[in-house]
Amino acid sequence: MAGLLKEIYVCAIAEAQPLSQPHSVVTMSGLGADRYAIGSGTFSGSNLKDGRAVSLISAEAIEGIPEFANGEHRRNLVVRGVDLDALRGQSFRIGDVVFRGVRGCPPCGHLSKLAGVDAKELLYKKGGLRADVVEPG
Repeated sequence: MAGLLKEIYVCAIAEAQPLSQPHSVVTMSGLGADRYAIGSGTFSGSNLKDGRAVSLISAEAIEGIPEFANGEHRRNLVVRGVDLDALRGQSFRIGDVVFRGVRGCPPCGHLSKLAGVDAKELLYKKGGLRADVVEPG
């Protein structure tokens, strides 16, 4: 069985509430109106540029955590039935778009602050994946 894309979230301004989108244009720098695609994300100025285009998290990792409902997990794509760790260093397709898994997306203190919970504990070893866009769509 192939994995499923369950939700898409974008957030145009750092620390604002992510908004659910039914679809999104994907450019080489990320999801159309997302903070990291337009350079306004909290960590946009970081030296670490690879993997900033899109972040993914599994639906299984956030199920049963009400504080991460409605995009509070701050990841762009919520997928089901996908081993995100296995996609590190691999190219993969979601619809017409080809991504390359770059590195893990461990929960940080910033996420904990915004969600009001200990994200490091709740998402230990299941914070998701950061990916770059190989072919936009």
